[in-house]
Amino acid sequence: MNRHRLGLAVALGVAVALSAAFLSIRGGGAPVDAARSTVVEVVTGIERGMSADELVRQGALISIPRPPSEIPTDVVIAPEDLAGLVAAVEIPAGTLVTNGMFVSPAAQASGLVGLLSEPGTTAIAVSLDATRAVGGWVSPGDRVNVLVPGQCADEGALIASASAEGEAPRCRRARYLLQAVRVLAVNELSEGTAPTTSTGQRSTATGPVTVVFDLPPVAAQWIASWENELWLTLVGPEYTPEPFPPLPASANPLPGERAP
Repeated sequence: MNRHRLGLAVALGVAVALSAAFLSIRGGGAPVDAARSTVVEVVTGIERGMSADELVRQGALISIPRPPSEIPTDVVIAPEDLAGLVAAVEIPAGTLVTNGMFVSPAAQASGLVGLLSEPGTTAIAVSLDATRAVGGWVSPGDRVNVLVPGQCADEGALIASASAEGEAPRCRRARYLLQAVRVLAVNELSEGTAPTTSTGQRSTATGPVTVVFDLPPVAAQWIASWENELWLTLVGPEYTPEPFPPLPASANPLPGERAP
């Protein structure tokens, strides 16, 4: 064997050894199920309209291993799942790609209509002050819970109940109207200026913020019923909706007064 072939053999041996060590660290030498144990991550910032195929070729979109238990339900697990699609919004580096971040070129060209998650869903906009819109830290692609003020059915009964418990009566109790609602767009409004669309970037608005939701028609009807009495809470990609009963008419002690 000449020196050239010997060098290739040594290099191949080192690569195999490193691969074996990597697999051992990841799972005790067990084979990795690529279909279930990977996610797609953005390496460098992506602009709206960029081709996923070209981004994969450039190494801007890569597949990285993740334990199945840490993979969100709506994350893209393989770069080939994005074949033929383009970026619907600007995506910063380090982001895990989720469904809806890349769409067909025709959908991207059609604006918000093309970004709706399903044919039967609708887009509805609400205008909130920055505080109610999570301080303005809501951007397209995020998911939010929507809370609304609840009214007491029998205020007289509440007063009697609160008095018996030695508490001051409080009739309003916030309730969860909807959970894990997808945000399609965020428009920042300032007095005397036209709205400008914020796509893929965190809002820094201090005035009114217009948030566009992706919702089934009935859910949009509930949103419209409360007009501007909404509060949003930002949830993470692994958030799973769960039942939340209405708050009790009286509470003693309060949650923060209980032992952890």
